[in-house]
Amino acid sequence: MGKNKISTLVGFYLLISGTFFGVLIFVVLVARIFLLVESCVGLRELQRDSFQTVQWIETWPHIG
Repeated sequence: MGKNKISTLVGFYLLISGTFFGVLIFVVLVARIFLLVESCVGLRELQRDSFQTVQWIETWPHIG
């Protein structure tokens, strides 16, 4: 194997691995943004029962 062929293989490897990790980072960022948006939308649509005080909190007055 000549030096030129090795450098071509290394360049190809770097291209493939860089593309893979670039796509992976993009997918992770999209997933994080999706989860953040979904959690905010879920908070917007809470039921009225979510705002009632639970009964067990009265047994520990220092928390409530």
